[in-house]
Amino acid sequence: MEILLILREYARFLSREKKWWITPIVLVLLVLVLLAMATEGTAMMPLVYTLF
Repeated sequence: MEILLILREYARFLSREKKWWITPIVLVLLVLVLLAMATEGTAMMPLVYTLF
């Protein structure tokens, strides 16, 4: 339930401030975090090394 409130507040911020370009950045970060949590971090190390 709290996640829906956060998403609603985020959508209000984006529409009010006209900052829709932030959405892809947030989505990519969210996917990376979920991937890191799912693989417990060890399988992501080669990906992290290539990015940075």
